Parts: sequence; structure tokens; C-alpha cells
Amino acid sequence: MPRIKDDAIVLRRWEFSETSQTVLLLTRAHGLVRGLAKGALRPNGSFGGGFEPMTSGHVSLVTKAGRDLATLTEWHVEDVWWSLRRSLTGIQHATWGVDMIGRMLAEHDPHPEVYIAMHTLLGQLDEGVGHDAAMVQFQWALLDATGHRPVVDRDVRTGDSLPEDVDVLHFSVHDGGLSLAAAPGDLRVRQDTARALAALRAGADPAALDAEDQRRCARLLAACARGLIGDETPALQWLYPDLPR
Repeated sequence: MPRIKDDAIVLRRWEFSETSQTVLLLTRAHGLVRGLAKGALRPNGSFGGGFEPMTSGHVSLVTKAGRDLATLTEWHVEDVWWSLRRSLTGIQHATWGVDMIGRMLAEHDPHPEVYIAMHTLLGQLDEGVGHDAAMVQFQWALLDATGHRPVVDRDVRTGDSLPEDVDVLHFSVHDGGLSLAAAPGDLRVRQDTARALAALRAGADPAALDAEDQRRCARLLAACARGLIGDETPALQWLYPDLPR
């Protein structure tokens, strides 16, 4: 039975019994892991009073072939992000991040870059500034890591260069990128937003974008993720109630 020690972020938790919990963890080196923490709610147990979503720390666990749940043996909390926990807006953004990870990653499929992106997102939300920039950075990283980075440097349908002398382009969630010609279900994208997306692809810091471009890019990337997930979660509805369908 392999024994694992890793950095982890708690994404979700469920009460298993009066004293135990099951949890969904995003680990740095082992991807998504579901585990059972026996005795997690005992005050003098090995888990410090239980697992709280959107905290990070160091976990020890044991896996066994044929079992869906790993057995958690130790949990040492490192980051709680107290300011985030007191902010409704921050929690909404973080919950959408959790939703995306849970729906877009397979269990036991390592993506260290996603772990880093989620840890960074929680830290930025805890600081309480730049929510749109933080979500742009996180969503771009997640889409990139899962092989769904939007095509923004050329027409996704034709492969041609995108013109810069038009006010509006179109974004196809189905095809995964920008296009000059519209098709049913496409989202309208302003040229300024298209330029901002191209800057992101070239490595620009989202925080350096104009505030309005940050907001539009965050919404567009959320729409892209929604299309991949195939569902509109409550967290997404809270954040972007006017997101085009």
C-alpha cells in the first residue's frame, strides 16, 4: 500500500460519521485525491479538528488498489486565508475555482501547475484586491493545463490572421477560440478584449490589463470553462449572472 506525503488544498469535505470526514484534495504531485479521515472531528486526533475547505497544508495518506478512497493519516494546516473567509465575494470566486477543478481534472492526474494556480488564487483573494485579474490568471492557467487554452492569435476556424480593423469578433466555445465570422452560439467579443487575450497568450500579467479588459476576459474565460463543464454551477451564476448563454 503506497504511502504518500504531499502538499494539498482542501476543495470539499463531507461528514462521514460523527467523528470522521471524507474530503476532496488537490495535491501538488498526485492531482485530485478523495480520502477518508477517520476520527477527523475528534479534538485530540491527528487532523487538528477536521478539514476545512479552501485551506492548505501537508497531508499523509495511504492508497490501495481497487479502493476509491485513500486513507488519510495526518493533516497539518499551513494556510487558512482568514480574510478570504470573511468575504462573500472572495468565497464566490474561490468556489467557482473549486467547481472548475473538480469538473475539469481527473482524479490521480497530476497537474502541479494547477495546484500552484489555485494556491495563488486563494492568496490573491485573501488580499482582497484584483478579483478579476486573479480569476483571469487562474482560469487561463487551468484551461492551458487541461489542453483547452483558447486560440486567440488567429481565426480558430480558418487559421487566418484576425483583422484589427473590426470592432467585434466572435468567440466559439465549441471550437475554442476567436473567429471573424459568427456562428450560432458564438459570443461577441470586442476588439479591445481580443487584444487583451492576445497579450495574455504572450505572457502579460493580467494585473497590467485595463480594469474593464480584466472583467471581460474573466467573463469570457468563465464562459469557455462553462462550455467544457457542460453545466452552470451556482457559483458561476453568483459571479456572472448576466453571462451570455
